[in-house]
Amino acid sequence: MRKAAGPHGEPAAYLYLPLGSQDRQRSIAVAEVISRRPRGVHPNAAMLLTALFNDLRIDETEVAAVHREEDARLKGVERVVHPGSDRDLVTEAASGHRQEGDVRTHALGFQPVDLSRVGSRKIPQTMISSGDLPRPIVDFGRNIVAGAPEGAIIFTNGDNDTYPCWAYQVLAGERPDVDIVNLSLLNTTWYIRHLRERGLPISLSDAEIKNLKHTHERKVADQLQAHIFNNLRQRGWNRPLYYAVTVYQGNKVLPCKTVLEGLIERIVPAEGPLQGAQEQNWERIRELVDTVYALGSATDAYLNWEQESAIAKLMTNYAAILHRLGGWLLENDRAAQADPYLYDAVRIATFHGYDDWAESIMDVWKEVAGESRLYHRAKQLREN
Repeated sequence: MRKAAGPHGEPAAYLYLPLGSQDRQRSIAVAEVISRRPRGVHPNAAMLLTALFNDLRIDETEVAAVHREEDARLKGVERVVHPGSDRDLVTEAASGHRQEGDVRTHALGFQPVDLSRVGSRKIPQTMISSGDLPRPIVDFGRNIVAGAPEGAIIFTNGDNDTYPCWAYQVLAGERPDVDIVNLSLLNTTWYIRHLRERGLPISLSDAEIKNLKHTHERKVADQLQAHIFNNLRQRGWNRPLYYAVTVYQGNKVLPCKTVLEGLIERIVPAEGPLQGAQEQNWERIRELVDTVYALGSATDAYLNWEQESAIAKLMTNYAAILHRLGGWLLENDRAAQADPYLYDAVRIATFHGYDDWAESIMDVWKEVAGESRLYHRAKQLREN
């Protein structure tokens, strides 16, 4: 039998993990794990499971039943389809190399009969210690979640702006009031049911969810955005709704304007020419930068940034916020207050190789505010 290779070159095995009984409408997720090696947990699969495990406690009966199903399925199977989803979560399975017990109890770092909150923390801890979840991306997730108001629902784009948020919530045990809604996963029926059971404003029945279809005008995720938006409006906006700044413009389909609040944009109902407009809450942004956000890891000298190019691009969001905040202060004759933000914007942009951007910041800074002490420090940094 052909054996699939894991991300580190080792033979891979796949583990079925239960996410609840059928009456609770949870599906079975499929996680990729590597025999005898915790580092082999694939970041995407592991963080999806982390978030789900954090909500659940799996009993021994469910685990035993799924293990029996796993044993039957993995004999000669090369394709595993997630029940109820529109696409495969895992495309290959290799059972020939799997050793009984290894994958189930050791590779993910917890006993399968107790996937509780305590157990779920071990997945991101293992990923961080192995380098699969670098500190800068964990801090990025922390900054998104910690900077949100109480009860916020935040739409995220994909892997890199979703899993770090979940990792922070699980590891720190903080801000469980904030719900992260991944727009990619929002196209799948099992995830919609999961969000409904978490208490999000989704009022669709199982049959209605099953009948959701993509159209030429709107994907399923677009339809669910509108559904959540309308339910919140009917409930008097009892929870604030946001887009992460990483969400592609084409995925922002709601009839609204947005108000930038750091790494998230508040969704505000709007009509006519105001639809699609963006405003900025600069005082709130400044408060977040000064008192909430952890930005030190954005220029971590020990990380292989060339290898982690996707994370490096995320770090430019910090430079953009600092640049715009400093520019706003300059425009309002507060040059001395703008200096530290402009300096940090130049520092981050320079570190990640955006030299033309850094030079443009320097040019405007000098023109408006002159050559301050921090300006000269930034100039020296650029020259070195």
